[in-house]
Amino acid sequence: MLPASKILVGVDGRQGGRDAITLARDLSAPEAEIVLGHIWSRDVLSGRDRTEEAQALLAREAQRAGIHATTDAVGDSRTAAGMRRLCAQHEPDLVVVGASHRSAAGRLLVGDLGRALVHELCCPVAVAPQGAASSPLALIGVAWDDSDASRGALAAARALAAATGAELQLFHAVEPPPVAFASPAAPMFVAGLSVAEIERSREETDALGDRPGIVEVGPSVPGLMRLSAEVDLLVIGAGRHGLLHRIVLGSHADIVIHDAKCPVVVVPEASMKEARASAALAAECVSPGGEDLARGGS
Repeated sequence: MLPASKILVGVDGRQGGRDAITLARDLSAPEAEIVLGHIWSRDVLSGRDRTEEAQALLAREAQRAGIHATTDAVGDSRTAAGMRRLCAQHEPDLVVVGASHRSAAGRLLVGDLGRALVHELCCPVAVAPQGAASSPLALIGVAWDDSDASRGALAAARALAAATGAELQLFHAVEPPPVAFASPAAPMFVAGLSVAEIERSREETDALGDRPGIVEVGPSVPGLMRLSAEVDLLVIGAGRHGLLHRIVLGSHADIVIHDAKCPVVVVPEASMKEARASAALAAECVSPGGEDLARGGS
């Protein structure tokens, strides 16, 4: 959960990785452990081991950023697979990558690693915009659609807001089902649906956030892009039925993640399931009388 106590940062020696380091600092808890990771391209034909070069690159980047960090480099023909290996080894609370289109870290979310990180890992993924500058978090935007995925995003945003003093503002795009447009009575049907949905969404987003919620009728992406220009951080939940599923796996992935004006944090639904499982386990270790069975009681 955020702020993160252990962060894995994708670094490649270019600006995208440096943007990621900057964002990692802003999202880290005090005394957090930062792991700088690099995936060097493995050449199957030559068999050359570039681990030493990669470690030297990571040491230079850590020195340049003025941070004390653990460094790790692995060779793989696919950046996605290499990052998954680093995640499995270090078990971070958060993975941070840069959105530069020219860097390896930027390419993470253009191809299959975006899907891999969001849908396979049990930790949030943060994407730093190009040229990210460190700044206090005053306003955090949350994409909301009343799904488990968006509830996970809200929980993460609330935890971060509690630690930083930031305010929350929720965004909900009311998207009429496509089948509604197949009927001659579509305009009337959609209008009626939208009015009821908007009213409910306004009440809900106002109640859940610190500032009045933003509710719009239409596609999610344009509204999220506008919101990214007004907030310091945008948090989105990713799940099979969540808001992010409709945009990350579609043609607008690059627009939302790479062109957002602010950093974007993607919270996979799996991270909330893991958190609930841990909470349930902790509850089982406490007897009805209040004794902590994990410590053997008093």
